Amino acid sequence: MNILHYIGAHWYQPPPEYIAAVEACPPQRSAAYLKLLLSSGGRKWLKSFDEPPPGTPIKQANPNT
Repeated sequence: MNILHYIGAHWYQPPPEYIAAVEACPPQRSAAYLKLLLSSGGRKWLKSFDEPPPGTPIKQANPNT
């Protein structure tokens, strides 16, 4: 997480709105966190991990195996 680096190494102070949002966030892996993630576009983001990046060659199945 780059933000942690900037805070720890460079004494970066995030804006108050960012800090409030982080503090209001439910614990990761909780049902409330998952619900918020899915309701804010997270479903599409999670599905993106199932698809290869654009331009990735698709492997053909070998009929001889």
